[in-house]
Amino acid sequence: MSVGEGGVGFWLAVALGGALGALLRAGLFRVVETLRPASRQLGAIALGPARATLLANTLGCALLGWLSAAPPDSDAGLGRALLALGACGSLTTFSTLCADAIGFLERRERLNASVYLACTIGLGLAAWATGLWLGR
Repeated sequence: MSVGEGGVGFWLAVALGGALGALLRAGLFRVVETLRPASRQLGAIALGPARATLLANTLGCALLGWLSAAPPDSDAGLGRALLALGACGSLTTFSTLCADAIGFLERRERLNASVYLACTIGLGLAAWATGLWLGR
């Protein structure tokens, strides 16, 4: 069975990539939490733990942009499965992004919610474009 047909190698690559992405994400959250007291605010904006989600999503966008530079018919099937589906899939998180944004809104921190969402979209697009540029 080939990679495109969902062979065992494909699923193993996705699983390994998923484990690596999850470990990277957990590490980012740990680092951000330890740095939290030293850098609590960005001007009047206090993003708190949402900074880790912003960082994880930005790194994932950069990696996906870089992977997008390879031609679709290239011979990188297992590598793409490992990095794009596995690692980026577990590193990035839309559900936590939504939970963070809703949390800001529930606490009536509209400015924080707006800045967080704008930074997530803006940095994500910029990171993806930079990754694509670096990959070419």
